[in-house]
Amino acid sequence: MTNEPILAPTTLADFSKQMDEVSQWLVLWGIATDRTRVQHYKKIFEGVLRARITGTIEDFAKECRPEEYSSCFVDASAIRLIKRAFPKPQPRSLAKLLERGIEGTYLLREERPQKPKARDYLFELMFASYLRLRGIPVLLNPSNDESRTDLVARVVDCSFDIECKRAQSAEALFGAVKKGIKQLNRAGNRFTRREYPRRSLVAVDISKLCFTGSALLEFPSLRHLRAQVRYTMACAARALEKEMRPGTIPDSLIIIFHLKIPAFVREDGCLWDATKFHYASPAALASPDGAITMRLMERIGPVA
Repeated sequence: MTNEPILAPTTLADFSKQMDEVSQWLVLWGIATDRTRVQHYKKIFEGVLRARITGTIEDFAKECRPEEYSSCFVDASAIRLIKRAFPKPQPRSLAKLLERGIEGTYLLREERPQKPKARDYLFELMFASYLRLRGIPVLLNPSNDESRTDLVARVVDCSFDIECKRAQSAEALFGAVKKGIKQLNRAGNRFTRREYPRRSLVAVDISKLCFTGSALLEFPSLRHLRAQVRYTMACAARALEKEMRPGTIPDSLIIIFHLKIPAFVREDGCLWDATKFHYASPAALASPDGAITMRLMERIGPVA
């Protein structure tokens, strides 16, 4: 785990071009882009790019609400990562999972907590993409079978059962972890060889703790962006510790916070994609197979 977030710069023109490539990639998967959020995102990027070039960003903002293009940036960043990890068409069941991940509302504030959300599926695919791009074999659960966990990863001779959750707020963070534990306890992954040691992992996306989609985040400098990432991670850690009581969370459980923030940095005029993982369960390292856990932590993470 790195102490600093991975910062990947890009430009509006690059983002717009890459969304065209994403559309072509989705067609290869047999997904009609006119029924997904991708088509809307392409229009948003084209509009923002045109406005920035002509100097009419204020006029564009009147037609396109800030929450539209801010939600667009965070989703598009995730979709681009998935494209890198799965460049070739996959089985239809996996394509269906991707299709569920990019359908529905494109506004973050319109997500309904009481119903399965498209961005939950998108986070599963994104976390699997991080693993895959770092050379870690990973199996997904495209059929959403409740008798299996979201993901299963293999590191050396150890299998990791993984549940992916998204916290809508700091107050909901502990609930997301508890829900992940419940599903891990219920699931029995039939496709994993039982002779290997097994560990349980809950990956929690905390991006919405600082990025609600109401407006695109802007910072004066990269130093300010890094400070925001550190502050959000610290708030998440405090929120989890506040709710934890002895016995509520198994010591052997691995908890990983994931934070992804696309933001404009005014000092260079670039869009920066800030990604950071935080290891939130030190007790797991003290377990007998803590060394295997450390191997996973050394390999998992964002890819520049």
